[in-house]
Amino acid sequence: MHMRQPIFLEGRAVHCFPCGSNKKPTTPHGFKDAVSDAPSIARLWSHYPGQLVGVPTGVISGIDVIDIDPRNGGDQWFFENRDKLPKTRTHETQRFGQHLVYRHMAGVRCSTNKIAPGVDVKGDGGFVIWWPQHGCRVLCEGPVADFPSWLWAKEKMGVTGLGAAAGADAATSTADVTPILSPSLGPVSLYERNYSKRALANACFELRNCPVGSRNSKLNALAYKMGPVDRARVDRMRAGRKLFAEML
Repeated sequence: MHMRQPIFLEGRAVHCFPCGSNKKPTTPHGFKDAVSDAPSIARLWSHYPGQLVGVPTGVISGIDVIDIDPRNGGDQWFFENRDKLPKTRTHETQRFGQHLVYRHMAGVRCSTNKIAPGVDVKGDGGFVIWWPQHGCRVLCEGPVADFPSWLWAKEKMGVTGLGAAAGADAATSTADVTPILSPSLGPVSLYERNYSKRALANACFELRNCPVGSRNSKLNALAYKMGPVDRARVDRMRAGRKLFAEML
C-alpha cells in the first residue's frame, strides 16, 4: 500500500504513518513521524513503505480510542457498559472488535486490560491502525464524542480498574484504583517538550496550507484541538500568537 492522500475526520486531516503487516511502525521514530498533508504522506510512504495505516492517539491527533477486543472478553464489558458510553465514531477492527474514537481528554494515556480484560485505552504515547482504510466497516459515523467522563476516578486521580460489573458508584478504595490517566503534571520531560512542539508545528502547517476562504474555520478547529496541549507544556499565549501569525 502506498498512501498519497490524507485521512479526514470531521473535516480535518488526521496525522498518519506507515505500519507493517505486524502492526508495528516502519518509520524510525514510530508515531512521532506522523504527518497529515498529502505531499508529506506520499514522501513518508515512499521512504518507509507499510501495508497498514497507523494514526497516533492523544494530543497530537486530538483523539483517544477505547479498543474492544472480543477475543479477550472485551465484548462482555462493552455490552454491560454501552448505555454509559457516549455514542461516537466507531470502527470495526480486523478481528471483529471495535475502536471507539473519542475526543482527546488531557492526561489520557495508554493502558492494557486496566479497565477490564480485553479493553485497552489508546491515548498519549499510543496509536491505532485506522481499519477503515483497509476495508473494515465504520459502524457509527459519529460525531466524535468527548471521552467518557465516568471513566475518570474521583479528584482526577486516574481511571479505575473496575471490572464489567462495577459501576461509577462502586465502593472502591484508593488502593484499588489503577491509574491510566496522569494524576498530575509532574516534571517536564524532554518527550513532552518535543511532543508539544511537534503538535504546534503541525497545527501551524495545517493553517498555513489551508484554502484562504476556510482559514477562520480552520483556526477555530485548530484552537480547539490545541486546547489540551498545555498539558504538554505549550504556553497558551505563545500557541495563540503562532497560530494567528499564520493568518497574516
